Amino acid sequence: MDFSKDSSRGGQHAGPPDGPDGKPHDPADHAGTARARLRARIGALTTGMRADGSRLGPVLADALDTQGKCFRGTLMLLTAEALGAAGDAVLDAAVACEMIHTASLLIDDLPSMDNAALRRGTPAFHVRHGEATTILAGIALLAEAVRLVSRAPADAGKRAGMAALLADAVGTAGLCEGQLRDLSPEKSAQGIKAEHDLKTGALFVCGFDMVALAAGCGADRQKGMAALGLLLGRCFQCLDDLLDAVGTEESTGKTVGRDGAGRGQLAVRGLDDAVALYHAMRADLDRSLSDCGFAGTAVDRYIAQVLPRDLPGRDAAAASA
Repeated sequence: MDFSKDSSRGGQHAGPPDGPDGKPHDPADHAGTARARLRARIGALTTGMRADGSRLGPVLADALDTQGKCFRGTLMLLTAEALGAAGDAVLDAAVACEMIHTASLLIDDLPSMDNAALRRGTPAFHVRHGEATTILAGIALLAEAVRLVSRAPADAGKRAGMAALLADAVGTAGLCEGQLRDLSPEKSAQGIKAEHDLKTGALFVCGFDMVALAAGCGADRQKGMAALGLLLGRCFQCLDDLLDAVGTEESTGKTVGRDGAGRGQLAVRGLDDAVALYHAMRADLDRSLSDCGFAGTAVDRYIAQVLPRDLPGRDAAAASA
């Protein structure tokens, strides 16, 4: 069984809005436009990194050139568009989130962490560049992310707010704390939930918070979007845990079987229960999207491409457990 074979399926959802010619947009094209804008900005930055005369600049450019789906940044741009705030400040904030996500992957793959040799179908960064360079590149990407939002085309208050949100997403209330908990052998269902909120959800929340800040959203909507970010992180990480258990290197593009029985959702429940949990969380995610006013929008459709409402092989998973 391989859940990733049909990971683009999103179940039933409302059709996309019509384009200027009166014909429906292809949901993938809508997200593709946002992703192309994001990657163009990243490309401009990596060109500068290669030309800045430093030894580390080209290394950072190499890390950013191996971007995957750019899910987080693309989702931010689609959310901003839905809120009428798709300006260059949000674009730089989205790139900053992708920089932080990339830094986290470099560090996660290290032998002292997940010890993964493959990422996005190519040798992991530490395999290509060595462990010391990988650590330095991860730190530098975090610094570049903060520098980017601190110079974004927005007023000083919004720039400072975005920088603070990025810092929160990385430190003791975010990725670093979550990764440390992930490495701990002590596991419980509640602990896994908290771990995933930190390790994965925090950066999604950060992205939604930065978009809400740029859009001038009220406190209630911002709170709802933060809750959406946590649910998104839990759902995303649960699917990642399942793929680690039943996927292949060819289908996922990365080293699988790293977690074994001691980490992730499968540390505290069987495969059939983990699949059932994913579907329950996916239903909660739909309700949160509706509460935030994103049901049937490009935001909803894009999430459905990455987090299907129904996993292929669900019955087979339950039967084989």
